[in-house]
Amino acid sequence: MKTRDDYERALVLTRALVREWDPGNLLRNGAPDDEWDDEIARLVARIPKVAGPDDAGRHIAEVFMAAFGRGVLDAGASADFGRRWHAALGESGLLHL
Repeated sequence: MKTRDDYERALVLTRALVREWDPGNLLRNGAPDDEWDDEIARLVARIPKVAGPDDAGRHIAEVFMAAFGRGVLDAGASADFGRRWHAALGESGLLHL
């Protein structure tokens, strides 16, 4: 990302998507609002490396597996969310800045 504004926009977008997705329904079951903030920051840092929708899914899987271990997300969930995240980033002009 080229500017602080780009970073902030990516952070807001990624935060909204991850909180809506809420893997494991942690937020829905009473976890604090900042439950996903570390993972969100790690995902935003990876945006310049995202090569496409499938690659976005790989980044999702890596970030969440590093934080919570294997078995937290299945491959399909990571791939689906990766495609959604990639599309939203593209629509907002945040890919390949």
